[in-house]
Amino acid sequence: EKLDMYLGLYANHLKDILATDENIYSWTSKQSYIALGNMMTAAAIKGIDSCPIEGFEKEKLEEILKLDTKKYQLSVVVPFGYRINEQSSQQRESFEKIVEFIK
Repeated sequence: EKLDMYLGLYANHLKDILATDENIYSWTSKQSYIALGNMMTAAAIKGIDSCPIEGFEKEKLEEILKLDTKKYQLSVVVPFGYRINEQSSQQRESFEKIVEFIK
């Protein structure tokens, strides 16, 4: 009974998500960030820098990559590489100045 209940909940959820191409793109774009975060973390562990980029010219880049946009679409671009120069030191406020614990 519980399995049927959960399957019903998920089916209703997917019915809305899969209702339009815009909904599918929005949902899958959000899901791609899960993989993106893992890729960037793994790269950082190996000393490889990365930077997620939104706001690119989607249609032009899909054309350059010769993507079949009926199957695949871009939602984010992430370059990976090694920095030429060492990272400069950053000036940050202390943890105590930024965070306040409320009891």
